[in-house]
Amino acid sequence: MRSQDRNMRKPTLRHREDRREIRREGRREEQQEGEEPSTPMSPLNRGLVNPFRYKDHELPKPGPTNDPAPPKKTTTPPIPPAPSTPAPPADDPEPPRLQKSVEETIRLDRWFLTRFSIDNPYEGLQQEFTSLQRDPWMEDTVDDSPFLEQQIGDENVKQYKCYGQYVPSIYRTPGFIACEGPNGKSVFDFWMLIYREKIERIFSVNFPFEERLHHDGDPVDKPVVKETVQYWPMVPGAVFYFMPFKITCITSVLKYAPNVLSHDNSNVVYRVSRLMVEMDNPMKMTTEGMSEEEPDDSSWHEELAPQNNPNGEKHEVTHVCYLRWPDGRVPMPWPQGRDTYKDAGCRLVDIMLEELSSESETPIVIHCHAGIGRTGVAIALLMALEQFHETKGTNIKGLVTYLRCYRPRSVMNHWQYAYINVLFAQKLLRAGHISETIGGHKSQDLLDKVWDQMEAIIDRVNAKYDSFLTYFYEIGVKV
Repeated sequence: MRSQDRNMRKPTLRHREDRREIRREGRREEQQEGEEPSTPMSPLNRGLVNPFRYKDHELPKPGPTNDPAPPKKTTTPPIPPAPSTPAPPADDPEPPRLQKSVEETIRLDRWFLTRFSIDNPYEGLQQEFTSLQRDPWMEDTVDDSPFLEQQIGDENVKQYKCYGQYVPSIYRTPGFIACEGPNGKSVFDFWMLIYREKIERIFSVNFPFEERLHHDGDPVDKPVVKETVQYWPMVPGAVFYFMPFKITCITSVLKYAPNVLSHDNSNVVYRVSRLMVEMDNPMKMTTEGMSEEEPDDSSWHEELAPQNNPNGEKHEVTHVCYLRWPDGRVPMPWPQGRDTYKDAGCRLVDIMLEELSSESETPIVIHCHAGIGRTGVAIALLMALEQFHETKGTNIKGLVTYLRCYRPRSVMNHWQYAYINVLFAQKLLRAGHISETIGGHKSQDLLDKVWDQMEAIIDRVNAKYDSFLTYFYEIGVKV
């Protein structure tokens, strides 16, 4: 009985279609009465000026070529031990009433002081991360994923999933789909998800084949089914075929910030591509390239081009690929030596708010490799900004707990959790929503203390696991 109750609470495709139809019907009634249709209050709405932008971005000025490297900090605090996970209870408790608790926000100045004016704010955020609720019922979401299980061919053919969950918005916006990065086995279902749900925005926070430089920093040959692949074309006019879908690149540009194009490869931060997605021959649903063995490179390129289908539906997709975010960590300063973690983070927020803005009623698909660490950070940041925009308060701990109910284990470690908090505060401070002085403290000094602690920890992590930030051969960028 409990299992049935849980399944009834989980969002399904039918439930989302019903919600969309209710919103459409409400707008039709408003228009019939002569009123303007309502617009969801969200910083992601197209036409709404980014309320958190405080100035235009500029490329960092290059220094002399013989400049010495920036001095290293002499005192580097050790990496705090990983927080221990409390043992789950023996029984299977009912889900908590998260919808109500996450809406109970804290006034912004009180939240700021209780997190950043204490003696060791980073340790306080680490303890808060340790206390995040993690009940056994959350794990059920993985097995009951509504995305995506498509039968290919007859009953003897293996089924595939791209392992994503719909994360509904707390307010009135369409929400998100947290998803793993498409690999050689799941890329077909990934495009089925995009096509069937009419997704218009994709935010990728990893780049293809990045797994080849994991952990030890050396290239490792891995089968294509175990790593994220190049699943979209990046040259205008180029076409990728993932049977039966045809993906055409309309435009693709490299950028440093929303208002700054990259003038050379040294300042590339992300790529924005406009794609056209269509079902090119819906009757030709073959198992070619979908066997148990690893598919070769030709299984998703021009060699499998089907006959054109003039009656096939198609829609446009904005694809944003962020290139400077290592797995398990936070966005890196770029160019190195001329950028900071705080500036890179504020730029990331503006990229998400401005490049992904749309009037679309479909969710934003966000993915990294596993779809839990970097993906969780990106979704939590957008939800926190949306919550502040709606209520003028915040509840980041409640938001991350809410997110984990739909995407288990989202936000992987304490430095990612601290990053969400300090970047949220930094962005609001720069935009003028947080006073320069609160409770007798200079707000920026309090935040700098956390930035310094987190930077030292990330430097230790990078030294241990190395960094693959200069590996861009596979995506056509030489650094």
